[in-house]
Amino acid sequence: MKSYRRRNGKKIPKEAALLKKVQKVPGVIKLYDYFIADDNFYMVMELIPSAMSLYDYIENDNDLSNVQVRRLFKKIVTTIKGCFEAAVSHKDIKPENILLFRDKSSGQLDIKVIDFGCGERITSYKGTDTGGTRIY
Repeated sequence: MKSYRRRNGKKIPKEAALLKKVQKVPGVIKLYDYFIADDNFYMVMELIPSAMSLYDYIENDNDLSNVQVRRLFKKIVTTIKGCFEAAVSHKDIKPENILLFRDKSSGQLDIKVIDFGCGERITSYKGTDTGGTRIY
């Protein structure tokens, strides 16, 4: 479902608006541009050639050591906390929305959080809103 917001009188896709708010949060995919054509919107985002979703990584029988799991989990939690501090709730954290890739400088696995399409701005939490993928 396509959802739009208005910013300075201009129509902006909700997902792009949320991504713009969290661009300085380490671990969030970079958004370079977006445009609207006909009844669709397109986003130009960071390309990470060797990245794959955490889901695909696990499905391909790749192993992660306990040390790697703790380090990656800490990065995911830190990224989501940074989004929360920027007043954005992702609302659909799952293995398919976490990209894994090897950092060029350290050679270690790193993460990028993607797909803010179910997200919302945090204005006042009532504890009743749900979203995302039900199984998670």
